Amino acid sequence: MDHRPKLSIIILAYNEAAHIGHCLEAIGKQLTPADEVIVVNNNSTDDTVVIAKQFAFAKIINESTQGMIPARTAGFAAATGDLLARIDAETILPPQWVATVHRLFDGYADQPYALSGPVILHDTGNRFANVFFGRLTFWTYAWGSRLMLGYHTLYGANMVITRAAYKLTQTLVCHPDAREQKQLGMLEDMDIAIHLHQAGGHILYSTKIEAAVSKRGLTNSLRWRFWAWFETAIHHRLAVAKQRAAAE
Repeated sequence: MDHRPKLSIIILAYNEAAHIGHCLEAIGKQLTPADEVIVVNNNSTDDTVVIAKQFAFAKIINESTQGMIPARTAGFAAATGDLLARIDAETILPPQWVATVHRLFDGYADQPYALSGPVILHDTGNRFANVFFGRLTFWTYAWGSRLMLGYHTLYGANMVITRAAYKLTQTLVCHPDAREQKQLGMLEDMDIAIHLHQAGGHILYSTKIEAAVSKRGLTNSLRWRFWAWFETAIHHRLAVAKQRAAAE
């Protein structure tokens, strides 16, 4: 490509007043600025939007259908970048994150590729615990997923996909609503990775784009996340098996 690919950062937010300010502050301190920052307000009833409006570079859009999947879809549809970075409102990006994404990923901007990296925690109150428990949880998820699937998956708090990858998967990914997603045990980031791989796309992984997230994923919903992790992989493996059996 003749120009540097445009990078859009999409942040999904539902009642994130405690986190969204810190997330946007970190984005504002990037050594290489993001070209576009979109906050998807998913029916917040707290001060999420009030705080987000304090950051002039942030574009706020509203998605009335509750759930991460509708919010993600709205954010990707609104973004104009060649590279679509998807993070959570609790994610704290280090200052070199955008520059590193460009260095690692610009060469894939016109191809169906995705990129993800590890995380640490930022709010345990202990630096060792931040690094140890964050990386332990991520490595369990990342390498456990690779063993189950045979390829790397994506981590929704720290991932980038190309527009080509989004177009390839937007009609293939699963679209349960928030209640169904919970009942099915559906990890929407893994779902993207599975359908991208099945459609012939590629998933890259790099430790060079490490980010920091909140410990709440370990304290609030860890049991559900592990259950959903297995359920998502098993659901799709069974679906592929049925398709192959029908084709024979």
